Amino acid sequence: ARHTLRRVLEIDPKNPVARQQLAYSYENEAERFLEWSFFDGQSGRKNAADIYEAGLKELPDNPYLMTRLGSLYVKIGSIEKADHLLAQVTAKNPQDLKTLSEIYAIWIEAAEKERSAQILQRLRTLVPPPPGQIFLAFFKLCYDHDLLEEAEEHLNYLLQHYQEDHSVLLHTAEAFIILKKEEKAMPLLQDLLKHQPDNPEAHLNIGMLYYEQNNKKRAKEHLIRAETLARNVDDPLLTYKIKMYKDEVVYGKKISDNPIDALLSMPPELRRQLLKDAPPEIADMLENNPDLIRMMAGIFGEDDFDEGDIFDEDDYYDDDDIYI
Repeated sequence: ARHTLRRVLEIDPKNPVARQQLAYSYENEAERFLEWSFFDGQSGRKNAADIYEAGLKELPDNPYLMTRLGSLYVKIGSIEKADHLLAQVTAKNPQDLKTLSEIYAIWIEAAEKERSAQILQRLRTLVPPPPGQIFLAFFKLCYDHDLLEEAEEHLNYLLQHYQEDHSVLLHTAEAFIILKKEEKAMPLLQDLLKHQPDNPEAHLNIGMLYYEQNNKKRAKEHLIRAETLARNVDDPLLTYKIKMYKDEVVYGKKISDNPIDALLSMPPELRRQLLKDAPPEIADMLENNPDLIRMMAGIFGEDDFDEGDIFDEDDYYDDDDIYI
């Protein structure tokens, strides 16, 4: 494949498709080493880094390869090498939203707060401004890495700079609920309903908040309103969520914490929608074999799953540290 792409580049050295496909070929080779890094530790990552370095000799200054190599340097522990390389990428692509976002994610995952803050400042000064969804994605990234202060900072930034984007504000309110900042979510949702009184998601979220405050009367009003409005929206997942919360508020049917129970109780068409990205054989088994789902519930249910019993090192390693 590389031989063919090189011949194309001999004829047309600046061909963007050929250059990007050549970069992808190096990435594919590096990924094979990374797949085995679970078993051979850092050596797999170092081999992958060698592949990316070879790619950059052929494609100097390729931001795609440079970003991925920088990420590998971080995982290997070569923070200074990563910083030097990613600083080069940043300097050469100062307005590239995708590249800057990837570099920000690399530093967040490495818990390098000062470096991530520098990239974030660049992102905030881009012209035109990034879409609000970018900062919502950054919120989730920070939240997933337990950087709660940084996560909340993204939400506060959205409140200040994306006040006219009602969709972004709705998801910002949902994110505040995740952070258990109901005092910020409630006025945001109330203001949103002044501008969009027929928004079923806003009614759902504010109904949930009233329920958390033990105001069942107001919760019921908003959930019933959400259910009525959702009939005009083709969103099976939203309809299902509203039904679940309404059943709990109105009829006292508690929502199970077990995701397997939720999967079993879903309408078949919704289950198909949620499984559309799963491997076909897995999706087919889960969609057509409810007994299999129940069996999984038995295996992974909270009462039956004891991590200590399963991952007992003495059972899995012999005296020579050979994996059994």
